[in-house]
Amino acid sequence: MFRISESHTIPAHGFMLVWADGLTTQNVPGALELHVNFKLSRLGETLTLSNPNEGLVDSVLYAAQADGASDGRYPDGSQNIYPFATSTPLAPNMLSAGNGPQFNQVTLSGSQLTLAWTTVPNGVYQLEFKDDLGQLTWTSLNQAMNAPGQTLSITVDIGQSPHRFFRIVRAN
Repeated sequence: MFRISESHTIPAHGFMLVWADGLTTQNVPGALELHVNFKLSRLGETLTLSNPNEGLVDSVLYAAQADGASDGRYPDGSQNIYPFATSTPLAPNMLSAGNGPQFNQVTLSGSQLTLAWTTVPNGVYQLEFKDDLGQLTWTSLNQAMNAPGQTLSITVDIGQSPHRFFRIVRAN
């Protein structure tokens, strides 16, 4: 556990870079960079942020990491976690081509629509839909699916809803 000093605050819509490197002697009061007294496991684990009363503020479960890898929430503050081609410390997370899951196959046979998309091995994915892009929320179409390799697919019956919009959300 590491207690963040009251001298370290994040402005509204702001960012702080937290280094999990064990080098707390590098901390400067009030800076937007903070070194904590622990390191993260390359194999993956759960990282938790709690308030002074140890109440849960946020938590993230991350999978095994590679050098130079960057995962984050997109859009910022959402529950959707994506791998990023480029890290954006002290700035909003940005998706660029190839970041999020991409449909690579769309096949219609009668009323059966097959969708396939690229994945990160061991990533968890959720297919969501809207019947009207003006709707505020997306609806989950299936249970979250674990990707054993680099692609996943699902076949859905669109007989009752021929005008449906789909997206893939990475859930971990």
